[in-house]
Parts: sequence; C-alpha cells; structure tokens
Amino acid sequence: VQRPFVAQDFSRDARFFSILAWAIRRSGIVRAVDPVKVVREFIHWTERELDYQQEARHLERLQAQALASKIPVKIPKVYRDYTTRRILVMEFLEGETLKSHFLDKTVFPGHSQFFKDITFFELHSFLLDGFFHADPHPANILILPEGRVGLVDAGIAAEVKISDRKRMAKFVAAVVKEDLEGVIKAFLEMVRVPILEVLNEAKANYP
Repeated sequence: VQRPFVAQDFSRDARFFSILAWAIRRSGIVRAVDPVKVVREFIHWTERELDYQQEARHLERLQAQALASKIPVKIPKVYRDYTTRRILVMEFLEGETLKSHFLDKTVFPGHSQFFKDITFFELHSFLLDGFFHADPHPANILILPEGRVGLVDAGIAAEVKISDRKRMAKFVAAVVKEDLEGVIKAFLEMVRVPILEVLNEAKANYP
C-alpha cells in the first residue's frame, strides 16, 4: 500500500532536483555526464515505480516468461481485482531474502544452483525475451523453502531493443572466453561511450 501523499512529495522533490541539475549544467562543474539527463532518468523510473498498476503488468509478464523458459524462478501472482494504482495485491512468497544471508554471512544449501538459476533467468529475459527485471538486488530475491528462486518488486523492469541485446550477447561471449579487450569494447558499446577510438589509439601507441 502506497503511503498518502508520496506522489505529491516526490513531485516537489523532482522539481527541486530538476532546477538544481539545470544550475549544475549551466555552471560547467560536471562535464563527464549531463546532470539534467540523469535527473530526468531518475524521475522517469521513480514515477513508474509509484504506479502499482504498471508493476502488476511487469509481474504478470515476468511470470509468463518464467513459465515459458522453464527456469525454476517463482514470480508472485497478481490479484487484479484488488489492485489499483496505489494498492498492489499479490501472492505471498514464503522464504528468506538473499540479503538476510549476506548480513548473517551464511551459506544456504543449494546456493550454487540457486545463483545459476537467477543468472540464467535474467540473461534469458534480457537476451531472448527482451524484457527483464531491472532491480534484482538481494532484498528482492527470495530463497524459497525448496531452494527455488523467488523474485519480487518488479517496479523497475524494461524493454530491450534488439541492438542492445546483441551488444549484451557480445559482452557475455567475451566474458566466457576471458577476452579482456573484447569485454571492454563490448561494455563501451553498451554504454555508448565513444572511447573505442581512444582505446585503438592507445593500443597503437603502446603495443
């Protein structure tokens, strides 16, 4: 349940940070990134998270993808009849968060397969389905009683263009081959940083 006036409070904060970002860009203090674009991106994703109808759609799509892929990842069912923009009603998943094990510094049974499953599901979602859970931090990952992966909080999820999927595929292939130069090039292509020319020049000058 969304707390009262959260959207209004965020709207005021968003206006403040937008003005601040504009002032920082005008000052020229920060040149590596555009602060206005960073703030706009933050506002865009936060506004999406505040819409629980949007999150419900994300959960339903990820649940369908998990079932189709046959990867043992559990996505909670959404109860649409009771869900609104400010109330999200979904299936309760019984389990412990991955964060709790990090804090306790404990290793749980079947951890190796568990991490394979969550990794394969994220890669499958990104590379093949073109839609993925973009916020899989330890508090959003559950260890279910049977050792299965539980994935919650799909407020941030995103579509992936074919071109971006190809870039990620190149990156993963380079990691598997332990090709350091390929990893760097693929990463820079993904983030669209025009440093490849600099790398080629450095390689030519310092073989």
